[in-house]
Amino acid sequence: MTTLLAVGDVMLGRLVAAKARAAGDLYPFEHVASELKKADVVIGNLESPLSINGVPNPRKPVDLLLRADPSMSSCLKHAGFSVLSLANNHMFDYGRVAFEDTLEALDREGINYVGAGLGEREARRPLILEIGGVVLGFLAYTYGYAARARKAGCAFRDPAAMKADILSLRTEADVIAVSLHDGIEFADYPVPRTLTLAHHVIEWGADLVLGHHPHTLQGIEEYRNGLIAYSLGDFVFDNADEDIREAAYRRTALSLLKEPLPLDDLRLLESIMLECQISRRGIDSYRAIPVRIGEDFQPCPDVEGARSAILTRLRLLSEPLQDPEHPIWHEMEWVEHEVRKLSLGNVSIGTVIRKLGKLRARHLRLGIPYLGAKVSRLVDTIKGRK
Repeated sequence: MTTLLAVGDVMLGRLVAAKARAAGDLYPFEHVASELKKADVVIGNLESPLSINGVPNPRKPVDLLLRADPSMSSCLKHAGFSVLSLANNHMFDYGRVAFEDTLEALDREGINYVGAGLGEREARRPLILEIGGVVLGFLAYTYGYAARARKAGCAFRDPAAMKADILSLRTEADVIAVSLHDGIEFADYPVPRTLTLAHHVIEWGADLVLGHHPHTLQGIEEYRNGLIAYSLGDFVFDNADEDIREAAYRRTALSLLKEPLPLDDLRLLESIMLECQISRRGIDSYRAIPVRIGEDFQPCPDVEGARSAILTRLRLLSEPLQDPEHPIWHEMEWVEHEVRKLSLGNVSIGTVIRKLGKLRARHLRLGIPYLGAKVSRLVDTIKGRK
């Protein structure tokens, strides 16, 4: 039997870095390292590059750019991390140079990674580990900073590519875990797109889906022969600071659709460590270990009064996943639709011009038949109405 322990987003910059500089690099995981080290494999999402170099992304607000010092890789190793997903919306905040520094820092500590690379093939390459007689395969995907054939980036959550990757990996691995960095930030439930994609990942042959990005805990679903944790929440983050928490919420699409986030809302500080007992058959059993981030930004597994409250909340968040007709899914469908409209409305003229500037003759050759078919159908429709 092999024990896999999965945790949420790990961000070692900003105020976390300031605390670590004062208290030592091992500070962030001081209260959880002993629990992490009990597992045979520990996986989390590294929510920032490890670098002091690079050029900041000019299209992002400064307060949304994340990075941490490369020396923080030592605390990840000390805490027991063996696998990190690099497929997220911050990994290339400071460009390729900072990303390469990240790979160098992780390689130096012997920490495996998945989900990003210097080209698309490398970004989509699976990580395969044999632990305790079980061959584990890892993949990771996200929605931004997409890698291209000759461009560094993350593995993009394209369903066709994901299906091909999983089917290929199925021939090599006993158990497949897929990190999916997707969804709506600060939402309690997955939107239909994420729900459907997670189901497909299991249908294509994965055993475990590990959700990241919403920064808050979401439900767990036993689907077919697999397990889906839609969001594990934040594991190490500085959202315990009210100013950062409020500023982060103001930047989200959800804040434009709903009321402001109450400053005493502690959902962003609650998460779980998901412990899975694995054999060559798949996931034999699992349990959720509640975690709360303290005011000092450290995750703590046994905060007085928090354990039962977090488990109760997790149960309530998971219940609607068993009922496709639950009213919450109609609300999340509306949220997804409105967020899509907001995203389209935020596309600047400059962006459109840049995109048009990248069009080549081959794109026009491919597009003309498509447009011709559209026009033909439109003409037929108009004639039919006369």
